[in-house]
Amino acid sequence: SILKEIFLNYNGGSPGVEFDNGDYNISISSFYNVNEEHKYCSNIWHVINHFSQYLGPDTLPFAEEINESILYLKWVEGHSQVWLFRYGIDMV
Repeated sequence: SILKEIFLNYNGGSPGVEFDNGDYNISISSFYNVNEEHKYCSNIWHVINHFSQYLGPDTLPFAEEINESILYLKWVEGHSQVWLFRYGIDMV
């Protein structure tokens, strides 16, 4: 799985790694920080506060995708899945 690959090989760095999910390439620009600097957009709490209404319940953002997108975990029937949320002009 993509998540397993991320945790095993990159573990929270900023690798610029790309994954091909079959439909399009996903390119990670950076992982979110977990610290007290909540006002910065690179902080996980900032993302949760500003995007949780769009990501929905049982979700956890973990990285920024290079094309103004958020990579996040979504728990579906007790299993985690990696989802991509595009924001800005082209929100899907």
